[in-house]
Amino acid sequence: MTDKSSLKFIVDVITEIKKDTKGNDKIYDHVVIKIKNIDNSQSRIHPYTEFLDYWSSKSTNTRLKYANDIVPFLNFIYFDLDENTLGSIEDLTIEMGVDYLNHLGLGKKKKTIKAITKSITRFYYFLVKKKVLKYVTYNDFTKDKNAIICQAFEVGLRLPIHMSNTTPLHNIDENLIFEFIYTAMKHTPEIALGIYFQIFGGLRVGEICNLTYQSIAYINEGHGGLILNVKNNNLRPDLKKKAYVKTPGKQPVYAVGNLLVELLEIHKKKYTNKEKYALFIDRQGKAMSVDTYRNRFNIVKRQFIENLKKQDNPLLIRYAAVLSSEKWSTHIGRGIYSNLIAGHASNITEIAVKRRDSSLTSSLTYVIGTKELDKKLLSTANRILGNIVNTNK
Repeated sequence: MTDKSSLKFIVDVITEIKKDTKGNDKIYDHVVIKIKNIDNSQSRIHPYTEFLDYWSSKSTNTRLKYANDIVPFLNFIYFDLDENTLGSIEDLTIEMGVDYLNHLGLGKKKKTIKAITKSITRFYYFLVKKKVLKYVTYNDFTKDKNAIICQAFEVGLRLPIHMSNTTPLHNIDENLIFEFIYTAMKHTPEIALGIYFQIFGGLRVGEICNLTYQSIAYINEGHGGLILNVKNNNLRPDLKKKAYVKTPGKQPVYAVGNLLVELLEIHKKKYTNKEKYALFIDRQGKAMSVDTYRNRFNIVKRQFIENLKKQDNPLLIRYAAVLSSEKWSTHIGRGIYSNLIAGHASNITEIAVKRRDSSLTSSLTYVIGTKELDKKLLSTANRILGNIVNTNK
C-alpha cells in the first residue's frame, strides 16, 4: 500500500500531434491533473481532470490557470488535513474551503485570492453535479450569467489588506491576535501591555514610549477599558532620537475579556520605576526608548513565528513562512486595530477618528454611531477570545 505522504496531485500538459483536414501537423495540448508517487516518480491521470472540460474550448494557458488553482487545494484536502477532520472527500464542507482560502490569502494579493475563490467555487459545483458531497448541495449556489456564486464563500472569506514584500504587513489572522499577545506575556512581559494598547487602541510606538502612569484614566477600574492621554512627554531628554507623538489626543483602549485588567495588574507590580512615572521602562529603570521597544517587539515576533512552525496544523506552518518573508514590525498592532475598526465602521471618518488620524479631524462633529462601533468591535474581539478559550478547554 502506498504511503499517503508519498503522493501528491500535480498539473501536467500532454502534447499530441494530429493531422488537420489539410494534412498538416497540428499540436494539441491536453492539460491534465495527475496523482504522482514522489518516491518512484510514477504518475497517472486522475478523474478530476474532467473538471477542466468546462474550459476545453479555451486556450492552454486558461486551462492551466484553473488546474493550478485547484491542485494545491486538492493537496490540502487530501494530504494536509488529518483523517479526523476529513475522512473522505464526500465529507468536504464549504467551511474547509473557506479556511483554506483565508490562510492562502495571507500570502497572496486580493485579486489573486478572488480568482482562486471562483475556481474553487466551480470545483465544489462540479463535485455537487457528480453527487460526491454530503454537506454541499445545489442550494448553496446561485448563477449569474456564466458565473457560479457560493454566498458562503463570499461571507466567510477575509480578503488580505496587503500582501507585498516591499510594503510592511499591516494585519495578521484574527484568530492569532491573542496568541501574539500571549507570546509577549511569556517572552517580553515588559511590553505585553504596550502590544495590547497597540492592537486594541491603535497606538504608535512613539506614543507608547511617551505614556506615563498619569496618562491613564480607568473606566470601571479597567474592566470597561481605558482612556489614554497621548501627548509628547519627552521622557528621555538624554537621547537624540526622541519618541514622538504624531497626533496628541485622548485615545480609548478596549477591554476584551479580563485580559486588559490582568495585563495592567502584572505590569504595575513588575515595571514601576522609583518615580512611578514612565509606564514602560527598560532594564535600567529608565523610560523605554523607541529602539528598545522595537528590539523587544522583534523578540516577540521571532518567537511567535517559531511557535507557529512547531504546530501540527500545516496551515499554521505555512503562515509562519509567510510571516517570515514579509516585512513587519511594531506598526502591525495599529494595523490590526484599524482592520478591526474597518470591519464595522460605517464611514471613513469614523475610522480616522478612532485612529486619531491628522486628516479628516475637521469632520469630528459629523461623526455618528461611534458608540455602536464600539459595541461591534468589542463583540468581535470577545468572540475571537472566546473561540480561543473554548478551543483550549
